[in-house]
Amino acid sequence: MKTFLMAVCLLGETNFAWADNVSFSKGNTIGATDNSTTWYGQASEIIAVGPHQRLTLKFKTYTATDDQLTAAGVSYVWNDQMTHALNIWDGQQQNFYMKGNGWGWKAHSGETNDPADYDVSTNGVYNGKTYGWAADYRTMIGTGADVVMYIERNGSEMSISQTFTTSGGDKYNHYFSGTFGLANSDVWLQMTVENAHIDITADKELTDADAVTGTLIGKLNRTGRLADHGAKVDFTLAPEKSLNLKFKSYNNHIETWGTWLIELQYETDYYDVVSGTKGSSWGSLKEAETVNTTGYPATDAAILDALDGATVDLTVSRSGATVNISATITPISGDEMTLTSSITPTKEGFATSDITVRPLVELGYIDLLPVSVTIGATGWTTFASAYPLNLSTLTASEGTATAYYASAASGSSVTMTSTASSGVAAGQGLALKGTPDATVTIPIAASGTAIDGNKLVGCTTSTPLGANANYYVLVNNSGTAEFQRLDTNGATIPAGKAYLDLTGVTLAPTLSIVFENKTTGISEIKTMRNAENEIFFDLQGRKVAQPTKGLYIVNGRKVIK
Repeated sequence: MKTFLMAVCLLGETNFAWADNVSFSKGNTIGATDNSTTWYGQASEIIAVGPHQRLTLKFKTYTATDDQLTAAGVSYVWNDQMTHALNIWDGQQQNFYMKGNGWGWKAHSGETNDPADYDVSTNGVYNGKTYGWAADYRTMIGTGADVVMYIERNGSEMSISQTFTTSGGDKYNHYFSGTFGLANSDVWLQMTVENAHIDITADKELTDADAVTGTLIGKLNRTGRLADHGAKVDFTLAPEKSLNLKFKSYNNHIETWGTWLIELQYETDYYDVVSGTKGSSWGSLKEAETVNTTGYPATDAAILDALDGATVDLTVSRSGATVNISATITPISGDEMTLTSSITPTKEGFATSDITVRPLVELGYIDLLPVSVTIGATGWTTFASAYPLNLSTLTASEGTATAYYASAASGSSVTMTSTASSGVAAGQGLALKGTPDATVTIPIAASGTAIDGNKLVGCTTSTPLGANANYYVLVNNSGTAEFQRLDTNGATIPAGKAYLDLTGVTLAPTLSIVFENKTTGISEIKTMRNAENEIFFDLQGRKVAQPTKGLYIVNGRKVIK
């Protein structure tokens, strides 16, 4: 029995509209309430979904009883397991149907609806999955079940997930994804019924598809399994250290495995703890384990709803042979949740060796949030990250920003060389130049390499330094950024900052910043046009009251007078 159908027309072909179109608005009904409406007798409005949009539809579904079918003169039910179908039209008028038990087919042409003319083996491109279906689901979902349907597009990829909740609280789910080749065109959808009706319980909601602000793990169309991740984002955690990750998690609202998990790996052994099943876990490192959750909803469906779009603040810390995992989960709405776990493996060498920490996801994706750095009042700041970074995509809250490393130092200056590497190793000392007080976000990379010849030393934890003529820190000298030597006083470098280590070179107490010209390999030199109110230094860092013709340092730049 077909209870309702969603038709999708690609390439913007809207000339297939059916009679008596009904606005998809709360309170409206599609189909006669006695379930007598014939196939395509009434349909919803046509809804356009753009290449990167998400459509949410909510309604109750009712199907005809056997008595109603008899009264309507229906002597044959085409398929008594058909709960609904999806019809996708492309430029060649080919279409795709799926039904509630997850079986689907693709037509050779749009000229027939006869299943005998459909060939999955040669034409089917689909991934239909169902969860929780019982033998009597037709009756159960056809008597006022609440349906939530999500249609999400990511270019040519489209996914549809649907959850049925019966009046008795049972849940049935169906999920589909496919690639249709039209990455930049709208898709047009329309819902209809046959010997059924639906009551619309909420206005349609069309929003932009989720935008990834950081690093993507999983697939945006929420179809990926663990094996589909491709390049994984791995973090190395040394003994007695901790790692903090912040991310947003998204799932397909269907399967309890469709949530994020954290994997620990040592050599070939591993341990996984899963967020969506109240702390389910497995693995060969699972020894002396504890797993606890607080604030989790009572049902799997409610857990999935809470985890979808939630922000997660996760810390993994090591103490001897014990690893502790602690996650604070903040849903879009609702109460805060927590997931904690600890293990103490007895495997030889574990306590004194590095381990790998790996965030993973099933049937969803993780948006690993970027690192945020604030530019100082001088337009400069140093920074260091515990994660590998992608410096090719810097986003500033105001203006633009550029990352640099210290490539050389001589006399009274330090040379900064810009870098836009897509993979810089964790812990590298770096500098940022941009608009004063602007915030810059930097995506986390899957991996990175160290910068050869970098004189900046990164500090991912608070690092005390004693007085040392080889160490320099960034200071604000009357609005100008300079590096000052620590030859008389020490300093503590805050976590996330960097300092210069210029061991082996005798330099001035204060170093101005100059820039390397990558094209010529020489420092940037400018001709001085207006020297009024400028302070001049010679190349040894000494102030010059009355400069004559020559080469000087002014405002951190080499100039010719």
